Amino acid sequence: MLFRSRPALAKVQFTNHWGGPILITEEWTPVFRRHPKSKNIIVLGGYSGHGVALSVYLGRWAAEVLLGRKKLPNWNHSTGADH
Repeated sequence: MLFRSRPALAKVQFTNHWGGPILITEEWTPVFRRHPKSKNIIVLGGYSGHGVALSVYLGRWAAEVLLGRKKLPNWNHSTGADH
């Protein structure tokens, strides 16, 4: 199927591949909140298929939150996240 839709790849030999589950949150927004038992832990996840890019970006944002330089995002209103 891939080679029919992308004939330029017909002679390319793939040595590795990846596949795995994708977590999609109810509102299609990542989980980004403080852990309920420690204000020094931030929980991140549920990137809805954009994990590689968002994990790097939001990981840096989380570090900035822990350093007091940024605030948590406000997109988790209905999930009871700290804001």
